[in-house]
Amino acid sequence: ASKVFCMSNLPGDRSDMHAAETIAGIKHYLELPSTIILVNASRVYGSLYDLLNQNFPQSTISVSDENNASDASATNVNKVREQVYANIAMGSVTYNCPVHPQFQCLVFLRESDLPETPAPFLSRFEKFLLPLETFLDLQVDRLEESTQALIKDAFVLCQNFVSHMGTKSFYGYKDGNTLASIFFSHIRQAGPGELYSHFDLYTPTLGKLREEPHHTAILKNCSELQQVVRCICTELLQLMPPEVFLLKLPSFTEADVYAHIYFKLLENNRHGLSELVAERTPGSGTESVGFAPSCAQRLMVFTRTSGVVQSLHSNPGAVLDAGTLDHVIVESASDYECKSQIEEMLESFAASSKTCCVVTASTIHVHDLRIWHQLISDARLSSSEPGRASKSYILIFHLPAIEVHSQSCYTASFLNGWNCLFMDVIEQPVVKLQNFADVFVKETKDGDNDPSETESSHAATCLLQENEVDFTDSMTADFVKSVHGITPVPFTGGDIDPSAKKFYMPGTQGVMAQVRVRALKELLRNYPSIWEHIKH
Repeated sequence: ASKVFCMSNLPGDRSDMHAAETIAGIKHYLELPSTIILVNASRVYGSLYDLLNQNFPQSTISVSDENNASDASATNVNKVREQVYANIAMGSVTYNCPVHPQFQCLVFLRESDLPETPAPFLSRFEKFLLPLETFLDLQVDRLEESTQALIKDAFVLCQNFVSHMGTKSFYGYKDGNTLASIFFSHIRQAGPGELYSHFDLYTPTLGKLREEPHHTAILKNCSELQQVVRCICTELLQLMPPEVFLLKLPSFTEADVYAHIYFKLLENNRHGLSELVAERTPGSGTESVGFAPSCAQRLMVFTRTSGVVQSLHSNPGAVLDAGTLDHVIVESASDYECKSQIEEMLESFAASSKTCCVVTASTIHVHDLRIWHQLISDARLSSSEPGRASKSYILIFHLPAIEVHSQSCYTASFLNGWNCLFMDVIEQPVVKLQNFADVFVKETKDGDNDPSETESSHAATCLLQENEVDFTDSMTADFVKSVHGITPVPFTGGDIDPSAKKFYMPGTQGVMAQVRVRALKELLRNYPSIWEHIKH
């Protein structure tokens, strides 16, 4: 038997009661031939001092011999053996707990936590560094030899692609994890009667390539190695914001191919969160086009639109279609203060008739997000009642553009049936763009093409004020500062229009809205071709 003890840092789990419950569970498994794994359990290491130091007092005990106990002529039905114990502290009380000879304890530490871990604590253990690439190598070794060579070559080329783009160009990318997890998700275990595992080129993201004509962009006129590389890179492109892609596109060796792939991904996401939810609700009538954003049952969405994320729980109808609301529950991660509340909510969802659970996370720490990710990974994907539709989970994670690319960002991992993508706008952007077009590109009755300086000016200012939070969070200038290999001041020098500089200039909310309105009007006057394009 094995058991993972993953302690939570949620506000309600920082109590002594939560630590005592964890210690009680560990005591139970001490007496069994079991393996326990401690994750984020630093708060109970002091109580397990003797256990982790393997400081085990021994004593001799008598054990009944069951084979001889039924033999009336047996003169000695007892045996003796050595029993080891461990002192386990719970508050001011210490318990002398027996330890089974086959009991094992593993302590899991993240590599990023090692610098803050005391050396004496680390010296107690045998230490192993287990990056995901190590497990990927074990799985690749189970493929046929020809496929092994193909995957190893493709992995090197994909690493070169990531190095060329820069790891900070991808939301949630982590060296040694994200890319390996994508390859891992393509490997299918050998079934009954099969000698080898096999590498499946088609994941949910690319599941419709066989039926859609757009598959030629990936599969036509290229080698098998190129097919694998393009398919893996397609999943990486899901994590890349458009401004970075456009900045890097001229340096691509296959720019036309990847441009076609990327903009088909954007086209498929054009309806935002409403389409992702509609794909996961019965009878919605939504049909995916081209490269469908995966219909994976566990989906993590990185986004920069905090204003919408924060209000989604209280007003889901503002983003989701009315036809899907009866099949969806929307929860805010910040409303849950302990792990047991999350488990209760997930169990209630699994027992209900609803099919999609959307969780928004915009104000919680990344360590707390790990608890959500773990519990959703363990949650049931099938309904508790036969005949009902399967369950899907969408975890929306928001951080401002700069912070997403710091060490605090949650890792984009494609394991355990998860898919990950970046969506700059989770509401339907067509409505917002149409509002801007109506305000700024409004023809007057006398044929004058200049935007109105009266009512339209006031409406434009109000519109930008309403969307000030979204705009500030998705500031291209802020994001580009964090992108590897790009100058930190992209909007200075050269032939950039001064009005463009004003439009992207950070400043006080409300005041800057008026500045941006004037700057945008000047741009429309200076570049009538843009104006005509928006109108038509």
